[in-house]
Amino acid sequence: MTNKPAATENPSKSGVIGAFIFWGIAGVLSLLTIAVTRLAGWEWDLRAVMVILGAGVVFVSLRRESDRRRRGIHLERTPSVFDPWTIVHTTAGLVMGVWGVPFPLVALFTIGWELYEYLVPGFGDTEIIANRAMDVIVAWVGWIIAAAIVAAISQTPIPWLPSSQSIVRDAGLHLF
Repeated sequence: MTNKPAATENPSKSGVIGAFIFWGIAGVLSLLTIAVTRLAGWEWDLRAVMVILGAGVVFVSLRRESDRRRRGIHLERTPSVFDPWTIVHTTAGLVMGVWGVPFPLVALFTIGWELYEYLVPGFGDTEIIANRAMDVIVAWVGWIIAAAIVAAISQTPIPWLPSSQSIVRDAGLHLF
């Protein structure tokens, strides 16, 4: 079952630009709502390592798809709950958890991304609804695992809401 009458393997240039804009906005919103003060050096190191690891997972996944296309290997897959991109969604959750992105934003980003994939040709045209749901679930599970580990080690709460040490909350608290 596809979400478009004619599924396409390649996203358009505007679709790719839109994806960068989507994640750019997500990055800015994240930076405005995460803890940025009173963090141990290891937390910043872990955040940097996870960004590099996450970018690496995305790069390898994109490269694999590109190589398959170049070799003429059709990317037609039997739609299933898990696909090769499940690891990318899981990694995104891990990265957001390590960075302390508040859960409401994680929910917004993951659900928003699945809507983006549904609406923009070339992004998940052959995905079934169960796969879209699984992509969201694995990202949330990754977030919970990473956020819980960081919270336990740093003895801070899991970031269910924006940090009081964030730019947004700190500025808002000073207004009143």
